[in-house]
Amino acid sequence: VVRPGRGIEVTVRGAQAYPTTDLALGRAVFPNAPLPTGMSEPSAAVDGDPDTMWRPGRDGRLVVDLGARRAVGRVEAEWSAGRVPGLSVEFSDDGINYRRAGALTGHGRVRSLRATGSPRYVALRVSGTPEGRAGLVRLSVR
Repeated sequence: VVRPGRGIEVTVRGAQAYPTTDLALGRAVFPNAPLPTGMSEPSAAVDGDPDTMWRPGRDGRLVVDLGARRAVGRVEAEWSAGRVPGLSVEFSDDGINYRRAGALTGHGRVRSLRATGSPRYVALRVSGTPEGRAGLVRLSVR
């Protein structure tokens, strides 16, 4: 019990303090139910929980709604163990017309793209088949 006029400090390990610079964290994502065959819940990629992940299925695509047009300089994808698929990023102002921002590159579990733009929607396109594929643990937009 905390008495009126007094405060208490609480520390939660593994929790992320807000505000955060990750524009995708906790945002609305698409597609939603019903999901394409082989695809798991896309919100797992932006929920901030390192124990959840998105499985894209064959040639999967995930779209994050940033809520408004926002300046974007970097997109980063962190994957679980397994084979990381080919990845590209697309930007959109209206959620209908998309333009290619570039391919994510890197080694190990993290792939990234330095990008320039002010989109409202950021789409991650995954190419290939899902056998032995890693799951997307975190999609970060900064």
